[in-house]
This record gives sequence, C-alpha cells and structure tokens, in this order.
Amino acid sequence: GGGGKKQPAGTKGKYLSPGGGRVAEAWDTCVPDTPDPWPFYRVSDDEQGKGAPQWPQVGWKNLGIDDPAFRSNFSFYMYDEDPLDTAKAEECFYQAHKLKRGDFNDWDDKLSLVLRLYVPELRIWPVLREHPMRTLDPEKAQLFIVGYSPLLGQNGAPCGGEGADAWEIRVAETLEKSKYWARNKGADHLVFWMKYNQIAQASLLKVLNTGALIASTDRYFWNIYRHLPKPFARGTVIIMPYLDSSYIDLEDADLSKPLAKNASSRYFFRGMMKRRFGKRGTLVEMEPMLTGTTFVDKRIPYQATPGLLRENAKEIFQSEMCLCPQGDAPTSGRVFEAVAAGCVPVVISPKNLMPTNMPFPSLIRWDEIALFSENFDIIVGKEGGLKGFAKSLENLPADRLKCMQKRSREVYYERMSYFNNPLGVTEGMLFESWVLLQKRHVIEGPYREALPHNELPGERYGKRVKG
Repeated sequence: GGGGKKQPAGTKGKYLSPGGGRVAEAWDTCVPDTPDPWPFYRVSDDEQGKGAPQWPQVGWKNLGIDDPAFRSNFSFYMYDEDPLDTAKAEECFYQAHKLKRGDFNDWDDKLSLVLRLYVPELRIWPVLREHPMRTLDPEKAQLFIVGYSPLLGQNGAPCGGEGADAWEIRVAETLEKSKYWARNKGADHLVFWMKYNQIAQASLLKVLNTGALIASTDRYFWNIYRHLPKPFARGTVIIMPYLDSSYIDLEDADLSKPLAKNASSRYFFRGMMKRRFGKRGTLVEMEPMLTGTTFVDKRIPYQATPGLLRENAKEIFQSEMCLCPQGDAPTSGRVFEAVAAGCVPVVISPKNLMPTNMPFPSLIRWDEIALFSENFDIIVGKEGGLKGFAKSLENLPADRLKCMQKRSREVYYERMSYFNNPLGVTEGMLFESWVLLQKRHVIEGPYREALPHNELPGERYGKRVKG
C-alpha cells in the first residue's frame, strides 16, 4: 500500500483474526471472565453476558476486516480536482512548514504539538490514492473522500496565492453543486476535522453541517460540536487515533521482546491537573495511596524540544500504567502514547461516553489493551471511592498487566501507527465508515441495522458549555 514504510516484522495480520481482532488466548488472559470491581467498566464487551455483542463492539455479527462484503463490494472515490485536490492541500502544508516527507523526527522538530497530533491526512491520503478499493468512477463509489481539510488548508495557506477563506468558499460551492453530495446530503462524504478547536469559513460549515461524515479524534470536543452540531448529534463521526511523536511510534519496534519496566514508576501521568472537566486534581489526593508514581503537573509545551519529547517517551515506556483522566475531552493523545509504549492506559472518563469514543471499535477489543473507570467526579462522590479505586489498581495481577502491555503494542502497530503502518490505520477508517454507512441505511450490506439519530449522548458537552 502506497505512502508508507513496510510494516514492522511479524505484525502483518498475525494478531487480528478475521473475527474482528479476538485472539482467544489473549482475550482470556488479558480480560478475566469476572468483571473488575467498581469503578471499572468495559467498553468492548457485552457486560451483561446476554447474547451477542452490540455494535460498535468487536465481534458484532462476526464482523471482520477481511469480510468479502467489505473487501470486494465496497469502494471509495477520492475527489482530486481543484479545489478538492488532496495533493494540493498536502503540498502547501509541507512547504509552509518546510517539512521533509517521511522524516518523522523532522516533523517533531518543526510542527508544534497542537498541529502534529492532528494531521493524519498527511499519512492517510497517500495510502488512499494507491488503495485497491479506490474507484475512479464516482458512480461506483459508496464513500467519497473530500480532499480538503480545514487544518491543512488553513495551515498551508496562502496556497497558490489563495487565502484559506477563499479556498473554503470554493470548496463549499463545489460540494453544493456536486450531484454526488446532493444524493445523500453529504452523508457518504468523509471530511477530516481532527482538531478540537478547528473552525472553518461560514459557508463551508453550513454545507458540512447538513450531514457529512466527520473523521475526528473525539466525539465530545465541545468546540467542534458547537460548529458542526448535526453530524455530532447524529453520531456520524469516525473516531481516529491521535498522531504520536516519532519517539513513541518507533520505526524499529521489536514486539517480540517484553519492555523493561521501572518499578519506581508503576503509575505515570504528565499534564495539567486543572482542566475543564474530570477533576484531574484528584490525582494529587490519590498519589499517597499508590506505590511508585511519577505524576508531573506540567504539560509538554506546544513547541516541545526533541529532548523533552524523548524524555517523555522514555518515562512512558518505563511505566506500567499511564493514567489518562478526562480533561477538556474524554480522551487525549496520552491514551495512544500509552498504548504504543506498552503502558496500560487507565482511562478515567464517563461510562456513558467511552464505548463509542475509541477508534475502530469494530476491530479493536479495547478492554484487552486499556482499563476504563468512571471519572473522578463520580469516584470521589462515593464514600471510600478513591481508596477503593487505588486499591483495585494496586491489586491488578502482574500477568494480566504483562498480557495487556504486550497486546497493546501489537494492536498499535496493526491499527494505530501512522508512521509505520499507515495502511492499517487507513483500513480501520474505511472499515468503520462502511459499517456506519450501513447502520445509517445509506448503503446496503450484511450489517445494516437502523441507527436512531439520538443513539449517542453527543449533546452533553455542547450544552454544558453554552449553559
């Protein structure tokens, strides 16, 4: 598949079975039969044990990436003419930031953190151009990739002498005139909108808000939600992994060797203790209840030096568990850094949000590689809640942690590594798009099922802010 380096040795298809990623032994060891004590919950498993899993969980109707219905009957069309020319947006971004293609240390040096985390288009678009499921005939396509992204456009402008606003006005006009956009009011058109505070020119927002499919990093970014309320309320969002630094997404990762962990750093957190949601400051109260903590109340600066990124990566690789409490949004880039580094993420975020807020839920059994717990507001509100939570973390069996650490790195290089396996990430995105389009009755397929518009509790964040 074009645009990417070869996969790390031994990862191709070895870990993810056609049934959606469940390798029986791994699941049985990493995820015990009995549920974990409160405040933990599971996101990839039917907790009640009643019947088959519900979408978006792995194994729903034995879904799998090698399903012939997906591989042979699904195709996408990529708009590649101006103003929807992916290569143009990409080229202008590369030039504006003087980036070297494929030199990911160079990206870490030159892109601020708040840009680098959110530019998967640079890795995914080249793969899509070469992908065997791409069709050059729009009449045959079930999915359309819109080749303009506000983040690349605005950060690469002026492009060919044109400012971002003028470019976005032309994008909006082109989409509105397109008969393919009109056919389903844009419901089969995928637009990258990764960044939490991304805004676009008013006419483009208006067009996309009629119902586009949005690729983003979190379903509950109140800021995006405010500008594109309809897609977010309807749940027409494909959740993508954040793009990690080259010090985390390693070119020469050897997945066969267990990582050396440092007992004095069993628990790791680096970031700001004060955020909009999630009571992160509770970590300070919790610290004396845990053995071996490295909690740093300081975020990595946006213009991070390579030395600092390297140091941060080293700490994550050495730690057993990485605490990922809710902040401005339920997830953050630290969840994906942790998965890559075999540091089990402990995602401390509301139970009603998380099952639909992790990337590629039809393909990744998130409970194999991460622990999920209610957020601190709820834990602290229960008598003895914090002590009980700390005790449960302390009592996690070593063999289970080891299993999760190994499994998380395997899954990362199979489905979330933009630098080393952009094909794996791209196919995860295509697969979830295929499933969602069936659920919304936009296309026919073996997994078609009605999705009510209000299935996702998407309005919470938007309302909280406005209120």
